[in-house]
Parts: sequence; structure tokens; C-alpha cells
Amino acid sequence: MRKLPRSPLFWGLVIFLLALGLRLAYISLLVGWDYVPQRDAAEYSAIAENLAAGHGYRLASGALTAIRPPLFPLLLAGVYVVFGVHYGAALVMQSVLGSLSCVITYRVGAEAFGEWPGRLAGVMAAGYPMLIYHDSQLLSETPFILWTILAVWAMLRLTRRVRLRDVGLLGGALGLAALTRPNGLLLWAGVVAWALWYWRRRAWPIIAGATLVVIVLLTPWVVRNWIAMGAFIPASTMGGAVLLGSYNEIVLRDPTYRGDWISPCRVSGARCGEPMSEVARDRLWRRMGLAFIRSHVRDLPEMAFWRFVNLWHLYRFTRGFPENIGFYCYVIVASLAAVGIWLYRSRWRSMTPLYVVVICFTANALVFWGGFRMRAPIEPVLVVLAAGTLWRIGQARFFVRTDGG
Repeated sequence: MRKLPRSPLFWGLVIFLLALGLRLAYISLLVGWDYVPQRDAAEYSAIAENLAAGHGYRLASGALTAIRPPLFPLLLAGVYVVFGVHYGAALVMQSVLGSLSCVITYRVGAEAFGEWPGRLAGVMAAGYPMLIYHDSQLLSETPFILWTILAVWAMLRLTRRVRLRDVGLLGGALGLAALTRPNGLLLWAGVVAWALWYWRRRAWPIIAGATLVVIVLLTPWVVRNWIAMGAFIPASTMGGAVLLGSYNEIVLRDPTYRGDWISPCRVSGARCGEPMSEVARDRLWRRMGLAFIRSHVRDLPEMAFWRFVNLWHLYRFTRGFPENIGFYCYVIVASLAAVGIWLYRSRWRSMTPLYVVVICFTANALVFWGGFRMRAPIEPVLVVLAAGTLWRIGQARFFVRTDGG
């Protein structure tokens, strides 16, 4: 019993319960158990309802679809099978997944900086307003954050020693991420680049093992899409919508939407009112988006700049303040994280798994669109770096060196 408070299992349980309590309290007090999903959340829920009813992977209209990767609707469908179409039960599931992310954040912090900084990272993640907000919506960010931070944990473990179980954990996390959001495949590419850089000639067992697990996990979805949709769709048919919604005259010229995304139906020539298959519309919008890029090459740096501004919220501090005071905790955490990168610069090589996530999803935002939802998988990494900074500052302030310094 004396050793129990030192146990990672004990601290993991404490962090999980703290995170779960705060998320359920936030839903009770600010969201409400009468929550009704809107927009993207409504689309996820409609697919899940059809799955739970045995109608297949279909939209609310009944049309077969591949517009969303399957994992999050499948998770929702599991809740609906057990509890009926109960959005409150689905929010509890989101809270549980978000709380698990906080536990993995604790383990990532422990791997990167030591046990006590890891505990601090876990507690910070449990109370971090941006993560609590994501976990209170029926959106795919919550499971995607979990798979991303799990991949970081596996990479950090692999920097110490290459073991089959960690390679399998990494591949599983990457495969689940790709089945949750289309940009999960970008994380796989980042991990491959990291392995080649870090391990060089010894990287191939890691790359081959992780990629094999990813392929195994993706194959059923790809086969289903080939049979149901008649096309090779590794992730979703959302690519054209993302591309055209990010590259158009409105986003380029209208200050309200700079660096953001709009519905492709607002773009001239999108032909939203015409009957067209989902795959054909995806191809049309992809061609239109690429055509805009080719004809506006000189404008691309400006568009990327505004996406960077949107991703990192580099606006005046008064924008949305004080009603969004919880959101501005991000400013503090991000600032501490930036300081942490500098303080631990001598250990940058061993900490590259943290930076892979930041680089991957920043690049994703620069190419497509920025916003706090696009920053979601980066948030736990920022928390870990911020915890490392606070621990380093605390050591410098309160501990005396034993060499007489």
C-alpha cells in the first residue's frame, strides 16, 4: 500500500477519474444532456443510426456513402445498439475516450521528461479546456486525438528500444487514426519519415511492421468501398470537398473566410443541385480545386499565411474575450510549449516524436485549412511540452544543486 501512490496504474486511474469527472460536469453544466448534434455531428450520427438499424453505411437520405471514414460512426453505432439513439450516452463515450487520452498523455510525459512531469501533463490534460470542449461534441476529433497521442507514445518507446509490441502499437494507432479522419494517412507518412531519419538503415523493420498493421486495418474499408462505390477509396470521398472548399475566390478574397473553409456548394460551378454520384462529385470538386490552384499560384503563399494564423489563433487577444476565456488557456499552454522546445533543445533528437505531430498537422493546415479543430491532435503534445517547461522551471526555482552551486 505504501508503494501504491508511486504506481503508474494508480496515477493513471486518478487522472482518468479526474478527467472523466470534469468532462461530465462540463456536459451537465454547459452543454446539457438534451444535446442534439448539428452539421458534421449530425452526419456522423445519421450514418451511425443507419448502421445500428442494420441498414448499412448510409446517409440520412439512405444513399450509400464513403464521405466519412468508418471508425467514429461505428463507435457511435455501438452506443446506439446498446442504449438506443441516445446522444447523452454517446457524449459519455466521448468523455471516456477523452479521459483515456489524458492517461496516455501522462505516459507520454513520463517517457519524455520523467514520472513527475508526466503526472503533471496528465493532470493538465484532464483540466485543459480545449480537450474538454472536443470531448463534449459528437465529432471525430476525440478518438483521433487518442490514436495520435498513442502513436506518439509508441514512437517515444521505440527511441529507446525496438520491440515488436511497440511496432504493433504504432501500426495499430496509425491504422485507427486513418480510419477516423482522412488526414490520419498524413500521420503515417510523418512516422515513416521520422523512422528513416532516426533509425536510418535499421528503420525498415519498424516501417514494414507498422505499415503492415495499417494495411490490415484499412483493407476491409477499401474493399467495401470498391464493392459499394465502385472506386478505390482508402479514406473517404471528402477530398474534393476539402480541396474546393479551401481553394476558391471567396476564401481568397473575403476577409471573413481567410484561411478557413466554406461549403463547396457556395462555389460557382460546383453543380450541387444536379443529380450526381458521390464519387463523381468528389472528382469534379477535386478537379475544380486543382484548377484554382494552378491559376492562382501567386496567391498560395498568402493563403498559407492566413491558414497558419487560423491554426495557431494569432489574432488580437481580445477576439472573443472574455466569453471564450477557457479557449485562451491555449495561449498559455502554447507559450509554455514554445519555451519548452527551447529549454530542451539539447534533447531535440529524442523528442522528435512530439515534433512529428506538430509538423504533420501544421503542414496539413497550411495545405488545406486552419482552425482550432485542425489543431486538435496537436493539443496533447502542447500540454506535454508545457508540463516539461513547468517542471524545469520548478526545479530551477526550488531545488538546490548538490555540488554547492
